[in-house]
Amino acid sequence: MKINPQEITDYNRTNAELEFFLLFCIVVAGKKSDIQARKLEAWYDNRVYHQDTPFEYAERLEQNNELRQSLEEVKMGQYNRLVNSFQDAIYGDFDLQKCSLQQLCTIRGVKLKTSNFFLTHSREGYNVPVLDTHVLKFLKAEGIKNVPKSTPQDEKLYNSLAKQFTTIAKRRRMSVADLDLQVWKQYSTSTIRA
Repeated sequence: MKINPQEITDYNRTNAELEFFLLFCIVVAGKKSDIQARKLEAWYDNRVYHQDTPFEYAERLEQNNELRQSLEEVKMGQYNRLVNSFQDAIYGDFDLQKCSLQQLCTIRGVKLKTSNFFLTHSREGYNVPVLDTHVLKFLKAEGIKNVPKSTPQDEKLYNSLAKQFTTIAKRRRMSVADLDLQVWKQYSTSTIRA
């Protein structure tokens, strides 16, 4: 499986592809997307049992106490956070086709930005932007007042800024996902951060 950060939106992912995309959303947080995408692909390509889905592979590694080592082999970084997040994701019993924002936020290390990144780019009709640094810079450039420099963790502030971004998308006759990707391409040099 592969992730192309330049074409991240896909509303027709299989369950296995959704598992891989969620793991990507987790590993890319605060990192360069193209690099993390390659590392995640290398991690998944190391499977012995190639019929394993991403969660099955992670679970097999976890049961053999090899999950952290497998992440270290591909130099993924942030090992404690990733092991905790992977554990919660694989044992969380989520239906990735239907899970809610709140369910995703129960994964350790996953907050509003990562959850919205997953949902916005995998679920058609989900219209909540990913308030990363690029979107925040864009909102400020659009004249929105009191925009923080980093993603707000206060849900009320996050939702207020998200609503303003959504209004701009509607005004431009674009989906939130399309405007999100356009903003990233405009404000980023080579990578997407989730």
